[in-house]
Amino acid sequence: MDEFKHDNLPQNLDLDDFSQNGPKSDKKKKTVTVLTAVGLSLLVAVIIAIIVIAVVCDTFVVDGSSMYPTLQGGKDNVYTDGDKVVVNKYKTPDVGDIVVVHPEGQSTMIKRVVATAGDRVKVVGGVLYVNGVKSDTSYLSEQNKLMYASYPDTLLDMAEFTVKEGHVWVLGDNRLVSHDSRDPEIGQISPDDVLGTVFLIITEDNKLKWI
Repeated sequence: MDEFKHDNLPQNLDLDDFSQNGPKSDKKKKTVTVLTAVGLSLLVAVIIAIIVIAVVCDTFVVDGSSMYPTLQGGKDNVYTDGDKVVVNKYKTPDVGDIVVVHPEGQSTMIKRVVATAGDRVKVVGGVLYVNGVKSDTSYLSEQNKLMYASYPDTLLDMAEFTVKEGHVWVLGDNRLVSHDSRDPEIGQISPDDVLGTVFLIITEDNKLKWI
């Protein structure tokens, strides 16, 4: 009997090359599966990040010069092209933090926390003392070292008081013009009136400053 030969096929044929379920095909499927999983994971991560940012963060435009030179409030008193700040709505403010607040009966303000719950605050000859120690003024311009302000328009002296539980006491860095906790109508800021703690500044020329 003649031996049957596959004259039209290579002598060293690897039949797996013709199989859809062979090793090469399986490897390709695994690669596609991994890439798909990675892509979906990245997509889910992006969606979660967007949701978290939307829930946790908020953005405000600086309106006015009460935080100058730390924050710029725009040009020509228009105040619509000033710095933007991004806040964490759930962070508990600490001394030195910049916060966005909305005291009852007042407009929204951006100020710096100088005292928190339990701190003893007093002002003597325009100098701020917290817990008996002169407050840090390293971030202030020279003309703002003393708390002379137009609200009221005199050097301030304030008898010592204690910041209430959960409250903060705030001042603007530009204390010459800042309307802040020194005004009895504003005073201590309650937790409900704190809209967020600033962690990112977007400057007028779109530069990012993390704080």
